[in-house]
Amino acid sequence: MARQWNLGAKTSTGKSLLLVVSVDEKTFATQFSKRVQKDLPEGALADMNEQMRAPVGFRPHAEALLLGVQKLVSALAGRIGFNTNGMDQP
Repeated sequence: MARQWNLGAKTSTGKSLLLVVSVDEKTFATQFSKRVQKDLPEGALADMNEQMRAPVGFRPHAEALLLGVQKLVSALAGRIGFNTNGMDQP
């Protein structure tokens, strides 16, 4: 599906970031297009990975995903100027 939709491909003409989580393997991976790379703050993906690394192995996976995505969105918000108020609400 990612290939078909051209998600996270370096050669993609659009901006995309792909996060894949393997529940059985307790691991995850990210890919992003070159166009989205310039919008990502330095270290944003590394910070997201760090935030998710331990939780994805030990906590419920939904919690690990939420923590990591919140970290990434907060970094992007500061970079491209949007408000994340209420992001931690269900």
